[in-house]
Formats: sequence, C-alpha cells, structure tokens
Amino acid sequence: MTSTETRVRNIADVVLGVRGVAELHGGRFGSLGTYLAGERITGVRIDDDGTVEVHVSLNIDAPIRKTAENIRAAVAQLEHGPINITIEDLT
Repeated sequence: MTSTETRVRNIADVVLGVRGVAELHGGRFGSLGTYLAGERITGVRIDDDGTVEVHVSLNIDAPIRKTAENIRAAVAQLEHGPINITIEDLT
C-alpha cells in the first residue's frame, strides 16, 4: 500500500467510526473520492496542498454541528493540515 492509500483508508475508517455518520458520500455529482489500485474510496480526498476533504451522510437524528466537530477531531488525530467536512445528506 502507498502512503496516500494508507492515509485515505485510515481517514475513511475513523470517519465511519464517528457516532452519527451513516456513510461516506461522493458529493453532488459523486465525484469526490480517491482512486486507488482497483478501487475507489468515496467521500475522502487529500488535495495536493494536504487539505483533507471529507463528505458524509449523517443519521437523521445526529446533531449536525456536533457530529461535524467530532469528525474533524477524529481526522485531526491522523492529519495535521486543513480539514474540510461537508454534510451532504441526512438518512
């Protein structure tokens, strides 16, 4: 596994472990994600400048702001650059 692949997988795992997160989301047109050898991790991207983009769907009863803060805190334990969280949907 490459360094980027490991980082993206770890981010996806930690985000999915946050209470209230239903799933990772590909964005409005399904284009946000990271292509890896033989697969695609939807909803997580690390930009060239180190910014982490995370797009998620939340459970309908999850407190939106608090869950976004929890996602950011979880990802910040892995990554030290800017972290952008987008709540795409409630399920």
